[in-house]
Amino acid sequence: MMNNKIEAFLDRKEMRGCFDMEFILRQGIKLNAVNADKVDLVKMKKIIGQLRKSDYTVKLGPMIDAEMRNYYTKNNFSFLLQRINSLLL
Repeated sequence: MMNNKIEAFLDRKEMRGCFDMEFILRQGIKLNAVNADKVDLVKMKKIIGQLRKSDYTVKLGPMIDAEMRNYYTKNNFSFLLQRINSLLL
């Protein structure tokens, strides 16, 4: 499942992919080298870094409640980024 989410995110560059991947990670599924190679991980970081604050309120907003929206507006996808960074070391 994680492989499909990564492929979809890299292809579509939609914020929903980040949300889905972070949700899956929080459920205990690992992000590892089987899921994505270093080139893909770097691409993911770049795309996440290009997300704008308005993306969090407009694109992500209708999918989640206000509390979660505030969390992501403030923290970005820090949990996902931490996992990506740990694989790039």
